Amino acid sequence: MKGLRDIRKLPNLTAMPHKPKIPHKDLVTEIDAFCEAAGMSRSRFGAAAVRDPRFVFDLEDGRECRSKTLNAVRNFMRTHPMPTGGAV
Repeated sequence: MKGLRDIRKLPNLTAMPHKPKIPHKDLVTEIDAFCEAAGMSRSRFGAAAVRDPRFVFDLEDGRECRSKTLNAVRNFMRTHPMPTGGAV
């Protein structure tokens, strides 16, 4: 059974760390702070900033971020109007 021998050569996935290294952890932290201050969900942020509702979640899962995308995210956070503290 050649197929069974090949399966035995696969890495032990249970021994792998639960979360991969996050290349843009500082960006995720910055986005989370922005979302909290703006009263915005992560998925709404991703959809508004880069037209991808999974953007922040994918960053947490190890997604790389191109400089063009990084610039779009930072520009969105810089130009998006923040709430002024009125009644909720």
